Amino acid sequence: MSTAPSADRTAAASFRRADVNKPIPDLTAATRELLKSENEAIFSRIRDALPPLTGEEDSAGQSTVEFLSEPRARDVDSIGETPFVTLIGAGIQNPFGPTLNALVVEGSFPFQPGSTVPFVHLMLNPYSQVIEEVAIARVGNTWNPFDEVPRFFSLNFGCCPTLLLPSRFLDRKANVKIYARFLNSFGDGPSNRWKASRIAKKLLKPKRVYKELWHLIFYWQGSIRNLKEHGAHEMADSAMPLSAFATLLHAIALSSDAPEPIPMAMAIEDMINSKPTWP
Repeated sequence: MSTAPSADRTAAASFRRADVNKPIPDLTAATRELLKSENEAIFSRIRDALPPLTGEEDSAGQSTVEFLSEPRARDVDSIGETPFVTLIGAGIQNPFGPTLNALVVEGSFPFQPGSTVPFVHLMLNPYSQVIEEVAIARVGNTWNPFDEVPRFFSLNFGCCPTLLLPSRFLDRKANVKIYARFLNSFGDGPSNRWKASRIAKKLLKPKRVYKELWHLIFYWQGSIRNLKEHGAHEMADSAMPLSAFATLLHAIALSSDAPEPIPMAMAIEDMINSKPTWP
């Protein structure tokens, strides 16, 4: 019987040798300018107008959230047809299947009293994209959708993430509070709220967000290239291209205080494609 290693083992061994710890290309100047754009004034006004976070449902019963008995599947192309606000954005670093999770609410600030808006959960992987409408909110006179976020932590977000996208609609303290509770909800996450808060603070630092975002995009393109290098052409050809993912990531990151992903994706794609073999 042949003792030659399988294609999967060969791929795994070679990918582990990929030097993803090399210095990250310096795109910070360009992304910093984007983050300091005139749009920041808009986010600032919205932050000031939002009702304060209470961590509780609307006690006056003015706003309600109803979870669907069965999630309603959505097409990838439907995302972005309607403006949306990203409430949670989190990435899992896996060289063979990096995954981005996002919880968004469709609509835009200020949400109009009496309106009905859906909550949508996105789980994006090069080889599988699941987009589901999971709940409907009926907006009352005062409503802060971020108060509803902890109710969604029972959704399938996979394993504990290392990429966290801080919301531009919240200050740093509120971002840390929400993401600490999020991290603490994972079975493989921090064991208590205090540890979760410490980790959330670290993961929400701008340099860490930049590095984690860079690696998520790197692994996305690298995993597809790796499959092609080892003959799994059918699976590689069926993967979501980096350009399509970067476009979705751009829409998800618009309301987060994170670097612009499209120029980052372009730089990474050029870097990976310039290599005659991968890795």
